[in-house]
Amino acid sequence: MKNNSQSDQSSHDPLLGRSRSLIAVEVALSILICLTSFLGNLLVVYVVHKDSRLKSLTNVFIHNLALTDISMASLHMSFWVTSLYTGTWIFSEKWCEVQAVIRSTLGNASILTMGLIAFNRYF
Repeated sequence: MKNNSQSDQSSHDPLLGRSRSLIAVEVALSILICLTSFLGNLLVVYVVHKDSRLKSLTNVFIHNLALTDISMASLHMSFWVTSLYTGTWIFSEKWCEVQAVIRSTLGNASILTMGLIAFNRYF
């Protein structure tokens, strides 16, 4: 007869109580979000650079927004996926602080850029 606590630990996340299937779904969706964000914004940057008719001020702001989103997808989201998989932060406390600064800086840059786009479009 198996020990129930051992079988529970092998099929569940011991810290958060998530099943392996839930972890797999969360990680798969987060990887999909990360890849979509990275590739979609990379396509925006490519199109703005490729077509010379798209060199307006509004498109410069959109280009900047795409670059901040690419930075977020590459510098922050990979650590988010790792944390979803493990159920905890496995990196150092200092790296946690660095990730908080990265997320805050890029998030604020995105919000301010969207504000500039709205301001530009209003006038």
